[in-house]
Amino acid sequence: KAVQGLRREAGFDVSDRINLSWASGSEEIATAMERHGDWIASEVLATAVTDDATGAEIEVDSFTMRATVDRA
Repeated sequence: KAVQGLRREAGFDVSDRINLSWASGSEEIATAMERHGDWIASEVLATAVTDDATGAEIEVDSFTMRATVDRA
């Protein structure tokens, strides 16, 4: 949901492919991204998911992370 908000803020259409970058100091977020990154990518239409974001802070459940989207 938070990634879709970043997509809207960037002016992307819901069908646009994106690159998703993320960063978090949370082990839980890192583990979730490692285990479920492919599924997350398919849900948000990301062609690439990397762990080097410096973008906006977003809330995922009770965790804070940084995320950036750009057009693929």
